[in-house]
Amino acid sequence: MRVARVAVIGAGPAGMAAAIQLKRYGISPLLFEKNQIGGLLLNANRVDNYPGFPRGISGPELVYLFRKQLKGMSIDVTIAKVEELDFKKNEFRFSTNDREYSSKMVLLASGTEAMIPEELSALAEWNRKIFSEIRSLRGKQNKKIAIIGAGDAAFDYALSLARKNEVIILNRSANRKCSPELWREALKSSGISYLNNVRISRVGFEKRRQVVIDYRQQLRNGALEVDFLVAACGRRMQLDCLSKNLSRLRVQLEQNGLLYFAGDVANGSFRQVGIAVGDGIRAAMKMVQKLSGARI
Repeated sequence: MRVARVAVIGAGPAGMAAAIQLKRYGISPLLFEKNQIGGLLLNANRVDNYPGFPRGISGPELVYLFRKQLKGMSIDVTIAKVEELDFKKNEFRFSTNDREYSSKMVLLASGTEAMIPEELSALAEWNRKIFSEIRSLRGKQNKKIAIIGAGDAAFDYALSLARKNEVIILNRSANRKCSPELWREALKSSGISYLNNVRISRVGFEKRRQVVIDYRQQLRNGALEVDFLVAACGRRMQLDCLSKNLSRLRVQLEQNGLLYFAGDVANGSFRQVGIAVGDGIRAAMKMVQKLSGARI
């Protein structure tokens, strides 16, 4: 079993910022990421509100800079899914698929998971034709892609994919939830079409492996044939690794300064890279303070 003072679960902006801050104080955390370093930031077409980039910066470019900083500080990232996180005998216990770990303190920066519309939940084409993120679609060209959603993520995904593809945004209501700036950018793009008040009745697949979307818009029925379908219909906090025992002890452990939450997993709809980074740094500083005072 590998033992550490601090474990950080999730290497998105919050987890990376926390790891960097901890390392500045001489603490080398165990840093885990189950998918790719950068989290949802890898999907972002452009980040306009992160200080230091007056013209904005793409999500992947910002992740590249974060990774470069991790490497420069000799901070290693373990690419593995953390299984059930528990608290026993005054320490946290957890494992990956090949190793067991324990730590005195844990920062959970596990982010969020996509909320899947009911009409898509039973389909077997996930990660081949249907997606909830676009990182694996970035290299596609001359494809037709439908996006279900009307928030910032849906429009940001559309702007990213529409550079080399045809994109149709399907809004299931009459109201848009995206920022005014994203809406203006979408209107300028010749590669984006927008339909609102769309009620999807069926999603199927043709022999040519096209995704067929049957829908009703106001008083007329319609159908779309697309190469890929993206569901951007909201996200929920990803807390599936918490054991029942740890969930029961959560408030007490937070009050005792042993368990911390940072980034999207703690902030509901306030999913911004600047907030996540600040969260991670703040949590790390509290951990340092606790470690210094308690001599853990």
